This record gives sequence, structure tokens and C-alpha cells, in this order.
Amino acid sequence: MALKERAESGSHVLEAVRDKMENQEKKRYPEDIRVDDSIYTPKYSLIKLYGPDKHLVLYTQDRAYSRLVVNGKIFSSGIYQERHKRSRQDLLYFEDDDGASGFGSVVIFLHNAHNNEIRVVLKEYRTQDCFSNLEDLIVDSSNQTSQRVRDLLSAIRRNNRYFREIRGYDRKIRCASQIKGTCLLIKYENRAFVLRN
Repeated sequence: MALKERAESGSHVLEAVRDKMENQEKKRYPEDIRVDDSIYTPKYSLIKLYGPDKHLVLYTQDRAYSRLVVNGKIFSSGIYQERHKRSRQDLLYFEDDDGASGFGSVVIFLHNAHNNEIRVVLKEYRTQDCFSNLEDLIVDSSNQTSQRVRDLLSAIRRNNRYFREIRGYDRKIRCASQIKGTCLLIKYENRAFVLRN
């Protein structure tokens, strides 16, 4: 018996699997404007900008949206989309065309109907290597264990693009196709860190 027939026979688990396979999660976020196979704006996401953000669409053909779906994952404005939960949908991880990556918090999404392109206005975090001061803490000795620890730390620091300390942010505009996934924000004492999911 095919999955569709089994799902129609009343199995809620199989219905959920079938819906996922047939991309039916759009019931929760119905499609409004499709940009490509993996990016669309959900219905009821069009917004009017206020305050200093108004200038972003003042003399353009852009329209502002509070939400965007990328590869089945919803992203929402941290300012214009009110949430009553502790989880956040405004935090994202991106990679540009040159392979450079970073983290940010969504302000709004801008859709240009003329070229059917979506850009994201975000608070792009300035980050630093959070392991940079660990090297000073390793006792300077010539034994093999200390050298192995220093070598391991050096490799971690050289390749770490996943866990960074936030030092500030700049407001930037990026192409929505650069969004690669979500990230977590962790606050500890007076420091903040971002972690790629």
C-alpha cells in the first residue's frame, strides 16, 4: 500500500510524513510571493515601516515584509514581528558568494517586484574569536602536553566559524539567498555569543 493510501486510512503519523514530503507545511505559512524554489514570503507579512526604517522604501519599488521562509525555515523581523515566546526567529547565519560567513538579527525583508529579489536588512554582528585569550592561560612550558593543547587550540581558532563572541553590530543589507540557517544567541554575564545551528 502506498504512503498516500496509508495516510488516508487514518494514521496521523503517516499523514504528517506525507505532508512533509509533499511540502504541506505551507499550511502554517501560506505562500504569498515566491522568489525561487527555496524562498518565499508568507501571506500577511507585508508591513508598513515606521521611524528611521521608512527611508528604506521611500523612493524605491521595494515593499517591506516581516517574515520570510528559506528552505522551509521561517525567519521573522526582531522589530516588526511580535513574538510571545522565548524562542527567536530573527537570528540567522549567512555566507556570501566569497565564502565569508557571519551572523545577524533580521530587521526587515525588502522585496523588489521589478526583479523579484528579496534582500534582508539586518543587524550584522561584529564578532571575534572567543578563544583568543585561552592561549595566554595555557602554561608556557615545553612539555608535550602543553604543546598538543596549543596546537589543538590553534586549529580550533583557525577553523572556528561556528561559535563567536559579539562585539557590536552594523546595519547591513544582504541578498536573502545568502541566508544559510539559524543561530543561537547566548548571554553570559555581560558578554554575548552566537552559535551556528
